[in-house]
Amino acid sequence: MKKVIVIFSFLLLLSCSKSNNKNYIFATGGTSGTYYSFGGAIANIWNSNIEAMNVTAQSTGASAENLRLLNMHEADLALVQNDVMYYAYNGSDIFDGEVLTNFSAMLT
Repeated sequence: MKKVIVIFSFLLLLSCSKSNNKNYIFATGGTSGTYYSFGGAIANIWNSNIEAMNVTAQSTGASAENLRLLNMHEADLALVQNDVMYYAYNGSDIFDGEVLTNFSAMLT
């Protein structure tokens, strides 16, 4: 199985909120795949353990779409394969000529 990393579009996710409500979209993958169920479980843990936290796992087309959603500020967090993140950052392979840099790795 390919190595999966969680990425997010801004640093210090939990401390940057200017209001008491913390509403975030977590881009995952298709509803029948691993990313969606794993992202839903992570969102549930955060929502259950962080006061006023509301993370919604969103079904998507997975890694490449998730990076585009982050880049367009339509998602706040995403599950992404590390090779796809590399392609997006360097504008290569499936992102040929399309460079996306509006994301940071949270963990590997």
